[in-house]
Amino acid sequence: MPSAPGDPGERELPPRPSVEDTIKKFLSMPDEAAPGLSGQRTEWLKASLKLQGGPYAAELRKAAGEILHELVLAGLDGKGPAMWRDGRLVLLLRPEKPGCWRPITLVEVVRRVTSKLAIADPRMQEVVKDLEAHG
Repeated sequence: MPSAPGDPGERELPPRPSVEDTIKKFLSMPDEAAPGLSGQRTEWLKASLKLQGGPYAAELRKAAGEILHELVLAGLDGKGPAMWRDGRLVLLLRPEKPGCWRPITLVEVVRRVTSKLAIADPRMQEVVKDLEAHG
């Protein structure tokens, strides 16, 4: 939550990611990224942001971007759907250590984008540092 002006020792939170930031992050996701529990594939979401042709393509692209952006903001506020807190556990064989397995959790694409925006975006780094410091 942003601090009130004049609060000693408090810092203003950086600006929220814009719709354009969200769209860029979705488009930067690899197509072959594994889906989460819903089975929703990255390339499906990206296709909605790249619609071409037809009388309503621009409006549909804009609406898709705005909807995905609202989902990301909800995730940043901790208000995302319950399924975002769940994932599918997959064991991967570690080629450098025969007989050893590495667990990974496949989560929803929107949750991955939310995490990338929250952690990797330079504007959010101060918030992450503050959270780590005051853990």
